[in-house]
Amino acid sequence: MNDIISTNMGITILVSIIIVVLIVLWMRYAGRPARGLYQPAKLMSAAERDFYLQLQRACPAGLVLLAKIRLADLVTIPASLRGKERFRIFAPLAQKHVDYVVWNPATNNVVKIIELNDSSHHLMERRQRDIYIRNVLESAGLSLIFVVLKRNYSASELAGFFR
Repeated sequence: MNDIISTNMGITILVSIIIVVLIVLWMRYAGRPARGLYQPAKLMSAAERDFYLQLQRACPAGLVLLAKIRLADLVTIPASLRGKERFRIFAPLAQKHVDYVVWNPATNNVVKIIELNDSSHHLMERRQRDIYIRNVLESAGLSLIFVVLKRNYSASELAGFFR
């Protein structure tokens, strides 16, 4: 009889230990993505980086050149919009970004937004995106220019992007 009780207690202790270990492992790893699921990405294409570096060199003192800024960080929507209507308007803003933003940290104002147009901007989907972005930014009173991609820009061209 003591052997049966001892065996049952041993099984109970073993099962309890297994349950505790499983709970600890679950708490430690729950919600974590599988290893290798995410890979680092390049922030910009080579052409975007080259243009950024040219813009950066031409950026006037007191202004800061930012890259890949989410459209939803540049505009706000009225607080009066609620629920599904607010989400319907906010969702596309959150899913799009602009290439470059010229920002004045002294005033905390956006001076200009620059979109670099490469050959992909000839596609209908890209043109529709550009129209949407233009409409959103114009309605917010923000200045947007589209720059056609080329290898090099003159100093006067670059300076003109900041006016």
